[in-house]
Amino acid sequence: MVHTQPNALFEEGAPVRANGLESLAEDGWLQAIYDWYTETGSTGALLRLSSSYSVLSPGVAYTQGEQSPFFTRGEAVIAGSGLEELAEDGNADIAHEYLNGLDGVTAAKSNTGVPPGESITFEIDVEEGKRLNFATMFVSTND
Repeated sequence: MVHTQPNALFEEGAPVRANGLESLAEDGWLQAIYDWYTETGSTGALLRLSSSYSVLSPGVAYTQGEQSPFFTRGEAVIAGSGLEELAEDGNADIAHEYLNGLDGVTAAKSNTGVPPGESITFEIDVEEGKRLNFATMFVSTND
């Protein structure tokens, strides 16, 4: 979940909210929390996600081991990795090519962006012990 709200789902020490988190945590039931976050007001605007109308650029889903193929914390992004082009221009092509050229990394990319309320599906095989990641950018944001 990406949000800009402080304590969006819960606040430590406060009573449980009627937002569906409890049913998700106890029963794995997503519908209640989805309904709570996508509830609309009388004008049809989303009540809780009103600041989330950003389109996602085309992105890449990829697997990795322990080390990120894009950067090491505290160091510069790996030159030629395509992460800069993805983050600044929404261009996933370079990152996709770079990732698939690495040993032990598998990547898939989308060819289109994703508007609010829509979804994108990737099919990717993940080996046991690997991490699954997704990289994209918020379109029309002030980064």
